[in-house]
Amino acid sequence: MITNTPILRSKPALFLVIAKFIGCIINKREYPSNKFIGLMLSTITLAGCGYYDAPVKSYQVASKGVYSAAISNSGDKVIIASIHHGGSLWNHHEQARLFNWNHNNQEPSTLTSTDFSYDEQWALTSESHTMVLWNPQTGESERFWTAPGEILDAKLGPQANTALLGLSNHSAVLFKMRIGGILRNFQHNGRVRKELKH
Repeated sequence: MITNTPILRSKPALFLVIAKFIGCIINKREYPSNKFIGLMLSTITLAGCGYYDAPVKSYQVASKGVYSAAISNSGDKVIIASIHHGGSLWNHHEQARLFNWNHNNQEPSTLTSTDFSYDEQWALTSESHTMVLWNPQTGESERFWTAPGEILDAKLGPQANTALLGLSNHSAVLFKMRIGGILRNFQHNGRVRKELKH
């Protein structure tokens, strides 16, 4: 479900505790007891666990959850990698599915990562060992590649010329998305996962 960011409501009790603490210092010119300081710190900490307003608007894009999702820079389009229905491209403002994007026409794909190019002219989906470059305007796949290892994360580069792949074989690979092949291989001490930046 895609929702707007909730706004944390303030808690009046927090302000009372802070006011009492300040009052103790100003009026009595002495510090409050350790018990009171502990209570104040606990109250401040718990205030961070406040109540949230309900979302202004929401809609369902997957029935049981998603493996991955990507929002375009403009916020107009969303790629969803659903647990039960594979990949799809959505128009966020119209709340409508535009295209089904799966690596195999016979069954839904288990997509592990999704991304848009910065200019939103291209999209990338990856499964365990495969990746597809999509045209979001037509919904057509433009390129289909096999990766040099199990893909844990993938980020699409400018104009979709390259993609940075995080692999389970302890490497990150800069892959040439238009013509295929590895441009650069970076070795690491462990599996390369999330937060790839290209």
